[in-house]
Amino acid sequence: MVFMLSPPSPAHAEETPAPAILQMYEARWDTIEDRMADIHHVGYGQMWLPPPQRADTGSFSVGYDVFDRFDLGKPRSETLYGTEAGLKASIAAARHAGVSVYTDFVPNHNGFGDSNDAPFVTAGGYPGFALQLPGDQYGDFHN
Repeated sequence: MVFMLSPPSPAHAEETPAPAILQMYEARWDTIEDRMADIHHVGYGQMWLPPPQRADTGSFSVGYDVFDRFDLGKPRSETLYGTEAGLKASIAAARHAGVSVYTDFVPNHNGFGDSNDAPFVTAGGYPGFALQLPGDQYGDFHN
């Protein structure tokens, strides 16, 4: 048996642009889910969402004054954008349409309380956020 090897052909790089990204702010999760076919159809391949967590100013905040990093909204206690189930449904619709989803999240963004606010500290501070750490009086806050 004889094997013949041919020299490898040179690889050719092909430049392809990144898919367009849609900054989808000021829309509820259910609206995004309902409009996903349109988003995909016009050529968006990526979508950037606002911070989905519960904010300090309640259900009316766009999310940058983070209060509870673990509360993504519940029935009868929604965030500005809806509920956790609605967020998951909109992400599932995006994946089905081939659209990547990114959320805007700044880990050390917080609402209006800080470690110098005694009632805030007494109430426990922000869920999931250390007011103080061993050897660091500022905890997760910047000094």
